[in-house]
Amino acid sequence: MTLDFSKEKKTILFLLIPALLVYAKSLFFDFSPMDDQWMIVENQKDLSDWSNIGEQSNVPII
Repeated sequence: MTLDFSKEKKTILFLLIPALLVYAKSLFFDFSPMDDQWMIVENQKDLSDWSNIGEQSNVPII
């Protein structure tokens, strides 16, 4: 019994290539100066520990 993965490969490529084309440009973006300070720098203590992940998911961003 031989397995033919050509249809599955085509389906994966059909989904993967457009997604890569859409988001490829964002790989070269720099951090946004609007939210880095208050979202990342000021919360560094909370973001540095994995045990805070549940707590951080319940805090409103804005």
